[in-house]
Amino acid sequence: MKFLKYFYLVFILVIVILAVIFFKNNLNEIIETIRKVSFFDFLILSTLTIITIILNGNKIEILTRYYNLKLKFKEWFGLSAITTMSNYLAPFGLGMSLRGIYLKKKHNFSYKLFLTTLATSYLTSFLLYSLVGILIILYAYLKYNFFNLLISLIFIITFIACLAIIIFSPKIRYSKNKYVNHFIWIINNWNKMKKNWRLLIKLSLNDFFSLLNYSIRIFFIFYILSNKISFTSGILISLLTLFSLIIGLTPASIGVKEALIVYSTTVIGKSINLGILVAAIDRGVSIVYVFILGGIFSYLLLKNLRNN
Repeated sequence: MKFLKYFYLVFILVIVILAVIFFKNNLNEIIETIRKVSFFDFLILSTLTIITIILNGNKIEILTRYYNLKLKFKEWFGLSAITTMSNYLAPFGLGMSLRGIYLKKKHNFSYKLFLTTLATSYLTSFLLYSLVGILIILYAYLKYNFFNLLISLIFIITFIACLAIIIFSPKIRYSKNKYVNHFIWIINNWNKMKKNWRLLIKLSLNDFFSLLNYSIRIFFIFYILSNKISFTSGILISLLTLFSLIIGLTPASIGVKEALIVYSTTVIGKSINLGILVAAIDRGVSIVYVFILGGIFSYLLLKNLRNN
């Protein structure tokens, strides 16, 4: 375990160093580009960012309502903002942990139920994004004669794995070990949730609109930089980026997200420098609203807990 801990710290350090080098070498160009972003452009990107927070919050509301917990708007929207902000402070879901703690303290929503909703959320997201990815790769091949083996394999393997979990996950008998039984309970409860197709469709539609919203955002950033791309390319870049956000190897996927944007930008035939500028604008606008809204709702929901 200590080896993994030190390995992870080294990994984070390398990512940060590479990110610093990237931005240092291109700092003047990035600043000059940001200055060219008009107020109208900033307003549109701001709107798309807030829509992202709303859709993430709506997913929380869908999952908790399944267990008859009706959250107020300020709760599910606030938890979405706080989750995103907290993930800037630490990797591997600090925001998720805080969300689970709030639901437990405020609404007595058990951690086991929370983990079940979390697993369901991840599974439906990976399933939808990988399916759309396969369709986009197929369309791009037929329309533009474009094909990338690595990206195709990522989408295909992910889709098969998620589909297998949904179809073949068995009901497990409880053991004599109470700690093991906690995990068995989560798995068995998931087996009940997966039979509720209305729930899975709601989650999938929410993920679809999240993907569509982020694809429009990426497409618009390229437009701002006077480098028009096809909407298909925008979806492809968005899919790879959203994969990094789900996995969360670094705080808020800093470095990883930017690397994937740069990589996918080169895959569609654009320059590395353009990818860096797209990543910088995308991250810059997000940070503004993430910390403003996260800070406001941290205060409001903490006040909720104190009153409770």
